[in-house]
Amino acid sequence: MEQKACVCRKWELTGMPCKHVVAVLWNMYAYDKSVGRPESWVHQVHRLETWKKTYQFTIDPVNGRENWPKTSVPTKLMPPLKIKTAGRPKKNRRKELDEKESMVKNGKLSKRGGTTQCGKCKGFGHNVRSCTNGASGSGTKRSGNGANGSGVQKKMKGKAKN
Repeated sequence: MEQKACVCRKWELTGMPCKHVVAVLWNMYAYDKSVGRPESWVHQVHRLETWKKTYQFTIDPVNGRENWPKTSVPTKLMPPLKIKTAGRPKKNRRKELDEKESMVKNGKLSKRGGTTQCGKCKGFGHNVRSCTNGASGSGTKRSGNGANGSGVQKKMKGKAKN
């Protein structure tokens, strides 16, 4: 109490007694020890006399713009000159890598940055058409009007019989 310090350090930091100090003051008062005035435990910044000294001076407002003191500073401040840089200006801002907007085109997400997964072997990095890990070649060639022209040959055979 003589050092005006507490373990929580609130008293040293703010100048106001913390709850621990108030409890000790109540205990001192209960055992008829000299506590003194409450203001003696508070820092001088928080006292009424200090507040009165701080606000004893008044600042009177100036009536109207005509009574303002004249200065040498121009009344209209101009913005700094813009220097044109070399090259074509960027159309859009540079977006961060984690921004989703850079992946959206025409309302759809692009596949940029993602990995593909095979539908046959469930492996990553390739798709069904380029899969070499699948079951014995089933599903590697398409039936119908594919690249090998098997659908065209079936139509031709049907006409030849007639």
